[in-house]
Amino acid sequence: MAREVTEDSCYVALTHEHLDARSMMDRVRSPKAGAIVLFAGTTRDNFAGKPVKELQYTSYEPRALQTMLTICKSVKEKHSLTAIAMIHRLGVVPIAEESILIAVSSPHRQAAWKAGEEALEECKEKVEVWKKEEFGGEGGVWRANRDGAVGVRVDGDKENEPLSGPHGPYSLPPNFSPIRDTFTMATLAKSMPRLVPVSFISRPILRSQISRSHMTLPSFSLEGKTCVVTGGARGLGKEFLSAFALSGAKGACIDLSLQAGENSIGHIKKHIASQSSVPTSYKPELRAYACDVTSESQVQDTWGLIVKDFRKVDVVVTAAGIVDNFEGENYPFDRWKKMMDINLNGSFLFAREAGNYWIDQKMKGNLILVSSMSSQICVRPQKQAAYNAWGLKGIRVNSLCPGYMKTDLIIDLLEREGKHIEENWVKDIPMGRLGHPSDLQGTIVWMASDASNYLHGSDIVVDGGYCCW
Repeated sequence: MAREVTEDSCYVALTHEHLDARSMMDRVRSPKAGAIVLFAGTTRDNFAGKPVKELQYTSYEPRALQTMLTICKSVKEKHSLTAIAMIHRLGVVPIAEESILIAVSSPHRQAAWKAGEEALEECKEKVEVWKKEEFGGEGGVWRANRDGAVGVRVDGDKENEPLSGPHGPYSLPPNFSPIRDTFTMATLAKSMPRLVPVSFISRPILRSQISRSHMTLPSFSLEGKTCVVTGGARGLGKEFLSAFALSGAKGACIDLSLQAGENSIGHIKKHIASQSSVPTSYKPELRAYACDVTSESQVQDTWGLIVKDFRKVDVVVTAAGIVDNFEGENYPFDRWKKMMDINLNGSFLFAREAGNYWIDQKMKGNLILVSSMSSQICVRPQKQAAYNAWGLKGIRVNSLCPGYMKTDLIIDLLEREGKHIEENWVKDIPMGRLGHPSDLQGTIVWMASDASNYLHGSDIVVDGGYCCW
């Protein structure tokens, strides 16, 4: 997924996915432009007379994105461009595939030509991206991401020895944390030339100071995605929104109260800032929206605002809901109607908006309906009984069925009804406890990410084993 920044008609991004030339041209397309120039850099099959197997790129992403944005703004202003877009691919780039795309639009073609060339040269000279060339039968060589720079062979590590390149030892700032600054230091530690900018230099790095970041499948990343969560101010919705933000996604927090949504976002941002594994430069993009999910007009208006603010929506999670505890025969009809209106109709209204949007935009979508294990089994000891075909269009629809989770609603219920209810629940849970909303974070990220690409029409039960009895 792409990590991207858009500002003043300048778009920059880093991604591990294949690059799409048409989408980059569309980003700079404008009625005011008389010309669009597109540059595509591809992997060649040789360098200095040696056969190249593939290229591999790595980057310090937060700094690289900022440098790319600075270059684009400068070039845009200098040449009076309409718009400019720059994207660089990271990871392995096979022979003949694109590693970089730069698109510029301008009222006049001459300015577009000059601006495109200048943006390319500035990018190769200044952006914090390094590449490793894999030569046939000779292993890898790291070098600066510019033409003609000399590479250095990858060799082994020596503990507690300063990392050195042809220009001396590597250096990093005094407050460097290999956990917090999670660009690929394990890669830099393999004898890459000293390519760290002068402003980054302060002290030598020892090999023992380099810590490999946790490895995971790239498909689990939510970078570049926008996730909409109803009921995001508390309980499960808040946990889901937090998980999405920690996974790199932008998020829309929908709740009845705007203040409650903003408070939730403030708490999530504070939590993320306290995590040592998160780069200090990372600031999650989260926005709160007040909406009564039972109002068709409010849902439609809120959806329009979200699309306008974020430009696209990739994932929708319907977590807004209430819970009651009545025997079926004694359930007050007004309470039944309210619960159905919020839990069922509220989910339907947002699901319908999302489905129409994805179909109209001809894009893939991911709808996650938060349900309950009650859809799979008759819960006990309480006596209550209250309770499509979009796959071909690339829209996945699944439901998440949590077990007994100690949300604010359940805590309030237990305080009203008595702790004996929790004791009865727990004795039927093999894991011996109620779940915490955070126990669902891994599952909701998996369901929202491309790692669950073939998951469709499924009920995912997370209940501590309650349903296995």
